[in-house]
Amino acid sequence: MGKQFRAKKETIKKALISFINIPGVVAEEKNVIEETLYNYSSKGIDFTDAYIAAHARSIKPPHIITENIKDLKG
Repeated sequence: MGKQFRAKKETIKKALISFINIPGVVAEEKNVIEETLYNYSSKGIDFTDAYIAAHARSIKPPHIITENIKDLKG
């Protein structure tokens, strides 16, 4: 994501969080997306893995099916 556009993960996080918080913008799973972006930028994991972990934590009971457990701990 960032490498393709030569953007830092922190820059991407700030831009997308600002965008989904604009009045009138409706974002499904807003809390999940915000958690995803924080984990993506701070933990050095792929956006997709960060999203899967955040989404899994948002549902009850939380559950994840993955082969890449190291990215989902913590």
